[in-house]
Parts: sequence; structure tokens; C-alpha cells
Amino acid sequence: VSHGFDVDLKIDTIFVKVGQEVKKGDQLVQYSRSDIEKKIKELKENLETAKRTLEDQKNAKKSGALQSALANAQSQQAAQNTYESSKRELNASIQALEQNVKERQETLASLQQELDEAEKTGEEDRLASLREQISQSQGELDATKKQLDDQNTALANLKADYDKQAAQNRQNQGIQNQIDALNQAGQSNGIKNAQAEVEQARASLQEAEALLKIPVLTAKTDGIVTELSYLPGDEVP
Repeated sequence: VSHGFDVDLKIDTIFVKVGQEVKKGDQLVQYSRSDIEKKIKELKENLETAKRTLEDQKNAKKSGALQSALANAQSQQAAQNTYESSKRELNASIQALEQNVKERQETLASLQQELDEAEKTGEEDRLASLREQISQSQGELDATKKQLDDQNTALANLKADYDKQAAQNRQNQGIQNQIDALNQAGQSNGIKNAQAEVEQARASLQEAEALLKIPVLTAKTDGIVTELSYLPGDEVP
């Protein structure tokens, strides 16, 4: 006499005696319904625990994928925002410098025109003053052009660095995707195991509920009872 549960079940009634011939399906013993009901309660709790574990495993897999995607998106957005902000600042500076160059060129052209007119009249004092102004204006123009070149170079370097970083980020993301795939595979195995636990708990519960309806152990084959190992009131492990 045996059963498939991990708790002892108490025998209420024995329907056979030693030496009795039995046929397949004949009733042998009847178990205590209270023990079966206790086991059913435990199995229901086990099933709910297994279901929660399965749901946690599924949520963990989804959460991991979402967190990885979110972190990647946030990193890319942060890099994009930094690049665009620096780009706007450089473009504004370049635009201002270009306007400054234009104005200095106009000033220089105007001074040169005045110098040409002064040379015709031979006004030495006027000529000396204009030549000094032209020299100063030319120096300021050259300095502004140098600043403009530097800003254009900075803009080009900014774009090159951004493109380089973007390429590195894509490479890093490829590696991260491989890591995520491995993690997802492990989580998928965890989900499969949790699903198996749910199915096992459900099957055990169904078996116990079926036994509760008819708490009787029957003969699996035809034969003769050779021994009674238990008596009414005994617990069968």
C-alpha cells in the first residue's frame, strides 16, 4: 500500500484480508479524508507560489529587456543632446565672427578709400593717421579670421568626435546585445523551469482532488493478498 504524496495519509478502512484473492480495480483500503484535505490545502498553496514564481520570472525577463533598451536610448539621447548643444554654441559663435569679419573688411575698405583720396591731396598728417588705422584694422581683421578658423576647426572636430563616439557606442551596443541575449536565454530557462513547477503542482493538486472524491486505493492487477502491513488508524508514508 503506497501513495504519491509527501505527507502521511491515515488509513480509515481495510477492505481485504490476508489470503484473499482480488481482481484489478478491487478496493483495498480507504484513506482519511481529513489528511487528503490537508494535503490539498498545501498543494493549492504550492500551486499559487509556483504561479507567482513563474510570473516573477516573466516580469524579470521583460524588465531586463526594457531596462537595457531604456539605458541605451538614454545614453544615445544624452550624447545627442550634448552634441547638439555644443554645435549650436559653435554655430552661433561662427555666425557672429563671420559678421565681425564682414564689418572689419568694410571698415578696412573704407579706410583704404580714404587713404587713396588723401594721397591725391598730399595731406601728410592725414596719411599717417589713416595708415595707422589701416594697420590696426588689418590686425584686428586677421585676429578675427583666426578666431573664425579656430571655431570652424572646433566644429569639424566636434562632428568627428561625435561620429567616432557614435560608432563606438554602436559597437558597445552590439556587445551588450550579445550579453542581453545570454541573459535572456538564462531567463528563458528559468521561465521553463518555473512553468514545469506550475504544471507539476497543478498535476499533484488534481491527483489529490481526484483522490478526495474517491479516497480509496484499488488493486492494480489481479492477485492474492499475502500481507497486511498496515491497520486502520495507521499512517502510510
